[in-house]
Amino acid sequence: MHTRTITRAWFICLGVAAFPGVDGLALADVTIEQTTSVDLGITKLSTTATEQYTSDKKHQSSAAHCSGMMSLLCGKTDTGEIVRLDKSVTYRLQPDKKAYREEPFPTEAERHEMQQRMQAAMEKMKACASQQPAAQKPAVDTSKCQMSPPVFDSKDLGAAGQVLGHDVHRAEFTMTQSCTNPDTGDVCDLQWGFDSWLTDDDIAGFGDRAAFEKAYLTKMGLMGEGGAAMQASVQRMLAPYADQMRQLSAKATALHGHPLRTSFHLAYGGPRCAAASQAAGGGAGQSGGGVPTSLSDVGSKLLVGMFAKKKPADADATASFAPTTPPGMKAMMTVVTETTAVRTDPIPAAQFEVPAGWTLIVPPPGKPVESDSCPPPPK
Repeated sequence: MHTRTITRAWFICLGVAAFPGVDGLALADVTIEQTTSVDLGITKLSTTATEQYTSDKKHQSSAAHCSGMMSLLCGKTDTGEIVRLDKSVTYRLQPDKKAYREEPFPTEAERHEMQQRMQAAMEKMKACASQQPAAQKPAVDTSKCQMSPPVFDSKDLGAAGQVLGHDVHRAEFTMTQSCTNPDTGDVCDLQWGFDSWLTDDDIAGFGDRAAFEKAYLTKMGLMGEGGAAMQASVQRMLAPYADQMRQLSAKATALHGHPLRTSFHLAYGGPRCAAASQAAGGGAGQSGGGVPTSLSDVGSKLLVGMFAKKKPADADATASFAPTTPPGMKAMMTVVTETTAVRTDPIPAAQFEVPAGWTLIVPPPGKPVESDSCPPPPK
């Protein structure tokens, strides 16, 4: 329970970083609405979320539904949560069942225990790696795929219209690696890319949200003196990626301002990538062994035959903000998030309380954490 809560808190750090001067709790009520669309080719997940903040309380509700081939599996889901800094508790809401779970914030002792478990897990990984035969030690599986070092790039593409009546500029950030299959000679580029439409305007309510999130991180022990040990542990965990992190930081200068719309894509392709050629030609997904193992792991073989069958999206007023895939590459996944409304009108106090009559779900006792043994080396 606490592992999920603290992990979620780390992601909030990214948003707080955009407001380094924010201090204290939110002073005004603010409501922020967002939409998120995830397109996997064979299915599309759409989510609408509403976040409400007032001083030391937060209420979030979201509704998600699927369309496409896999829609019968994911259906429609409504969720919600209430975060109470004044009570140091989070309520996980299940509106369809009129029920909720109560999750107290982790204590200092619990955070310390989690830090120790993280450190023990890292030491276990190192110990297991040292027990593997020399032939098993490469960081990637070179039998089918040889990965190049990542290449980071960022561009400030200039003015890009308006979102919510605010002038925005578009920034592009990509990380690309080439995956070479030594058996076939195929070379497929694998790219993670972000497009952000940012505004330099001071939007009423954004600072209040950032103030709440900063107070939340402090409560969770992830900022200030209480978070020093946890931050040091995370830095040790990320030490092998220090060079990439420095490149990432150096290339992020174009990402100034507040993001009002962001798109992410995972794509693959290139002139010597047989998998992308098969997809463009409407093949059935057979690439003659040209698809590297690492791409198969994320489902490329399943999706290759689907791209040519996808219908083009209907044009709408936001066509200029549509996510773009680099020429010669095929999208395996796209995620688009957009802020659709920001309001600062008063929020009723009842919005931050669990509705009367809802049932408290008591979780079963947690199982003790066991120390797994290292897997035996392959024969």
